[in-house]
Amino acid sequence: MTFAGSWRLCALALALAITVSACSSGESETPSSGPQYTGTAPGSLVDSSNFTTADMRIGKLGGTSHKITYRSTSGVDGSSTEVTGSVFVPPGLAPEGGWDVVAYGHGTTGVLEDCAPSMYPHLIGNAGPVAALVNNGYVVVMPDYQGLGSDGPHPYLEPRTVGFNMIDAVRAARELVPEASSRWAAFGGSQGGQASWAANELDGSYGDGLDLVGVVALAPAADMSGLAADAAARTLTPDQLPLMQFAVNSLSHVFPEVALTDYLHGQVLDNNDALLQCAGAALEERNRLAVAIVADDVAPSSPESTQVLTDRLKQWSMPLAAGGPGTEGGPGRAAAPMLVVQGDNDTLVRWPWTLDAVRRGCELGDVIEWQLRTGEGHGDLDTVSAFAWMADRFAAVPPINSCPALLDPPAENADVEEQNAE
Repeated sequence: MTFAGSWRLCALALALAITVSACSSGESETPSSGPQYTGTAPGSLVDSSNFTTADMRIGKLGGTSHKITYRSTSGVDGSSTEVTGSVFVPPGLAPEGGWDVVAYGHGTTGVLEDCAPSMYPHLIGNAGPVAALVNNGYVVVMPDYQGLGSDGPHPYLEPRTVGFNMIDAVRAARELVPEASSRWAAFGGSQGGQASWAANELDGSYGDGLDLVGVVALAPAADMSGLAADAAARTLTPDQLPLMQFAVNSLSHVFPEVALTDYLHGQVLDNNDALLQCAGAALEERNRLAVAIVADDVAPSSPESTQVLTDRLKQWSMPLAAGGPGTEGGPGRAAAPMLVVQGDNDTLVRWPWTLDAVRRGCELGDVIEWQLRTGEGHGDLDTVSAFAWMADRFAAVPPINSCPALLDPPAENADVEEQNAE
């Protein structure tokens, strides 16, 4: 299986930077009713319909496109949930053993119900990468994530929820497409990188019946706890300022001690609802307000509020802490080898944050190939090698493991890393 050409992740360029006007302008599509299903287990289909207006880059491949609603699990309280998403099937007959499946984790699209990629023909900027995956012979399933396209709120940056959503999306795709194999890979960037990584850790306790072969996490939102101290120091980048508003809103729905007024001030607090919009006429106003955010608008009010935010974001970081809703004994070592790619010019997710998370995974015994790309940022990672890496996992090629060197780096490399982190 080969990949011709390269593409840049539009969804990542928007992703956590939240400049969504380039990919999400236009109105959402009204879903149509389809067959009804009766299963109640996680991953069971609730509804499906033909995605008749899917982007032409997908449609011209000649396969089929579908919208789905399926059952999943909340990572916050373990309750049963319903999640929407989309499934794309290659043309022709399935190969022997069935089509391999890729769960594609999209980057940040928003936090409201109408921010679901499946509601838009262009999938909010994700049609290109989805088409590339389908063209390489994969059944692709893209979950919208809980609260996007379904009852909110969306627990933005909470990893267990999106990890469960990824695993259950594969189950739902296999129910919809009986020719799909049990073998699957997770592939995602930014928030989708976090979702893919979380699915890897949760697979051992939650992924029964599926065969996860590998995980690609591009510029993953693996550990965003550093946002709190940087916000307090007024050193957030322009890309991170809108992210802070999203993160605080999400945390406030789960943790009562995270009060909006402790973190949002001035025009951000006054326009909080408007700054959460992601579609239609409200998007233009949202983007106008977002570029006007200044450091004082999203700074914690006290050292105590800084610590609360740090602790709660750390609680939502990778690797996952032992235990948690929906798991039996909690996640431990990741189930499959993982490729983590980060650009050293990333102004949204700082690469030392990601490297620290990778090292913690290595300490658990994970098999991780770590790539720090010189001159690349959050939204312009070249993904050709990631496609090749994933194809190798389906082909059972032994993976590279960077962990031994990361856990015991040569002294000269450690000195350079320390200087770069500063």
